[in-house]
Amino acid sequence: MSSSASASTRPPWQATFLSDLQIRDRREKALDDIISAYDALSERLHQAQSSAVQVPPSPSTGAAPLATSASSGTLNARSGTPANDELSRLRSDFALAQQQQSSLTAQVKTLTASNETLKSQLATATAKLETTEKERLRLERRCKDLTDEAREMELNMVLQREQEVKKDNQMLLDRWMALKRTEAEEMNRVSQWE
Repeated sequence: MSSSASASTRPPWQATFLSDLQIRDRREKALDDIISAYDALSERLHQAQSSAVQVPPSPSTGAAPLATSASSGTLNARSGTPANDELSRLRSDFALAQQQQSSLTAQVKTLTASNETLKSQLATATAKLETTEKERLRLERRCKDLTDEAREMELNMVLQREQEVKKDNQMLLDRWMALKRTEAEEMNRVSQWE
């Protein structure tokens, strides 16, 4: 069975629900690029922080090299090196990605709430549909019963009228036969006198 044939046999509420789900899926897939970019940015930031160049000790002081990448980033920030510019850019991108993540999280929460509302509405509509369908079937049965009852009453009236007509005909026939018998007797009596 083709998808177009199955789509044409769906009730309207199912087609609407399926359409809403497809719209939601497209909207979520549109966010995949942002999420991937966020993951890549986070990975680059992590690599940049872990591979930051440690500053060698100054020959005049003989101090030990800085052990952490965070402190070397601070040193690079003072010296204005390209690594610091890259780190600043990565931090800016990371902050932007976090803002976008917050926005997307809010959208996901809103869409989830909307989805729950739609599910609730769908359940309510389905229950109403079932109730309406049961009521329709009950009314169809009642209509059929009333139609059958009306036909039966009509048939009974026709049969009753037929019985009345037969009775009237029989009564008229009996009266006519009595009249003719009386006339015949009268004629016989008259003919016997003559």
